[in-house]
Amino acid sequence: MTRSSWYAIALLLLIEFVLSANYTSLHSRTVGADNGLSLFGVFIESDVWTGLGQTISVEQRAGRVVNIVNWFQNWGQPFQKYVFDNVFNKNKIPLLTWEPWIPERGPNQPD
Repeated sequence: MTRSSWYAIALLLLIEFVLSANYTSLHSRTVGADNGLSLFGVFIESDVWTGLGQTISVEQRAGRVVNIVNWFQNWGQPFQKYVFDNVFNKNKIPLLTWEPWIPERGPNQPD
């Protein structure tokens, strides 16, 4: 396994630890609104950076709570905890898909 793979695993474990510490509180705030039967998630490009206004619009149109908010970042971008905090503070579960590539390096990225 490469060094970057170990870093990725360590970061995912850290994120899991941070999220699990607050899961009970978040779970009671989000799942209860849908009777605990299922979670509903969305990905709306750029919405996490602009305050989740489009996510709230989806909730209103769908008539149900959006529990999970997903967004994508590549490894060339720094981890931005404030985005997690913003999503969490809106009573949503943050789900980051962290893509293992750096755009500036082009399509051939071994390792």
